[in-house]
Amino acid sequence: MPQLPDPFSTSLEEFSVIAELLSQLIAEGKVRLKSSPSSSISFVVKPSILDEIIQNRKLNRDIMSRVTHEISVITSLSLRNRTDSYFDSIIDELNTQRDEELSQNEKDEIKAILIMKENIVKKSIINEKVIRKYFLTRSAKHDFLSDLTWEIVQRRHDKNEGDKARGAVSIVKFDITAKPQFEFLPLPFLLGLEDAQKRSFVVELDRDDVEQLIEELEKLKDLLIKEGGE
Repeated sequence: MPQLPDPFSTSLEEFSVIAELLSQLIAEGKVRLKSSPSSSISFVVKPSILDEIIQNRKLNRDIMSRVTHEISVITSLSLRNRTDSYFDSIIDELNTQRDEELSQNEKDEIKAILIMKENIVKKSIINEKVIRKYFLTRSAKHDFLSDLTWEIVQRRHDKNEGDKARGAVSIVKFDITAKPQFEFLPLPFLLGLEDAQKRSFVVELDRDDVEQLIEELEKLKDLLIKEGGE
């Protein structure tokens, strides 16, 4: 069978094993669901957990990353009922890149493998939590928090305040994504369109500010759980 293009080039066996593993991690709360208003969803495993899993299970990190991405793409397409038409477009695109046209048997074999991968995703990955996360994000009426990063800065001297400004502060960066005016498929070559919707703002927080933020967010989290937003 002809080699499929990324992100669909992993074998069915690799796909099945890692999909089952990802399903377990989701059930254990070790995966963060990351969705965007542009109709894509991804699965983020904490780096420390990912390192432990790769070492203990002797997995290939590159294959783990590629399959996780493939699962994200198939999940996003499946939740929009777009897999069938998109799988056909993959086969058509693959056909145009070859010197010799694909036979009908080859086309059927490729389509069958892609459908089997989608069935694995539907069975192992797409649960109530994934569905809720995806459609709540798609229905967002306001800007969306796409990422948060921070760093600690040790301030020893300030040109205006002198040594009185000594101490540690955090610099927190919020990446915000605006809801796009149009939909596009969650594919690698279109990620730049989503990036164009992003902007950032940075705040400086000391320990008291962080404690207040944690306290208020814990209240918010508890209320969301109570209201069914777990």
